[in-house]
Amino acid sequence: MECILTDEIEEQYRTLYENALVGLWTSKIEGGSFIRANNTAAKIAGYENAEDLMNNCDAIKLFDYVTRVEFIRELREHGVKSGFETVLIDKNNNIKEISVSGKIDLEKGTIEGVFIDISDLKEAEKALKESEENYRRITEQSLMGIVIFQEGYVKYINKAFAEIAEYSIEEIKNWPKNEFVKKIHPDDLPVVMQQMQEKIIGGLDNTARYTCRIIAKSGNIKWIEIYSKSILYKEKIAILSTAIEISERINTEQKLLDSEKKFRTITEQALMGIAILQDNVVKYVNKQFADIL
Repeated sequence: MECILTDEIEEQYRTLYENALVGLWTSKIEGGSFIRANNTAAKIAGYENAEDLMNNCDAIKLFDYVTRVEFIRELREHGVKSGFETVLIDKNNNIKEISVSGKIDLEKGTIEGVFIDISDLKEAEKALKESEENYRRITEQSLMGIVIFQEGYVKYINKAFAEIAEYSIEEIKNWPKNEFVKKIHPDDLPVVMQQMQEKIIGGLDNTARYTCRIIAKSGNIKWIEIYSKSILYKEKIAILSTAIEISERINTEQKLLDSEKKFRTITEQALMGIAILQDNVVKYVNKQFADIL
């Protein structure tokens, strides 16, 4: 019975070893020849199967020599080493980035190791970094203010937004929690807070467009038009807002309204008839003119 159980355990171990999704191998410390390897290790190395790998390759040829020496030094010092990143040169001379973990047996003169191919992960990280750099380059050169709010803090702000608020980027980044609330005009604060709350509880890509006033560092009141949406930033919900200052437009519109109001007051109180014709159409007529007709 004991022999049967032992055979079964050995068979299970062999099955798990040979079919593992990570590369498993055992090599000699000196010389680097493989004693054992599974098919996954062989395929990562560019070989058909484990037998092909062991017959045609060794650890010295497979792994970068300098980093292999460093890996063995770490093993000798600590006995085990996890997540050691290095490169592997496969059968076709392709360079692959891998993560290696292993343990050393000085009595047997062997190293048992596990490695996984992280080339795709590294490429993704590189692409993400390039994307972030491109995004940062675009936002830093943008004429539109861009800011990210998260949990009451300003997580990112570009130069254009900082200039609207008349603060430096460093000053804004060092604001304590909810400090930005003090920079919003009290009359507009309820609307702004409602919009922000809706972004937080409304799920990703919840968008809105609105105008509000902010109090700049100088004390000047400025009108801004905001387009905001909820996003996922560092795995948490955040609010991305873009803004442009529209103080001049608002002031111009207000002056126009004031001018129109003054014009209407003057014409309606005038003793003479006043009319405006454009393209043979009466655009305006006061009461006195109507009475004449």
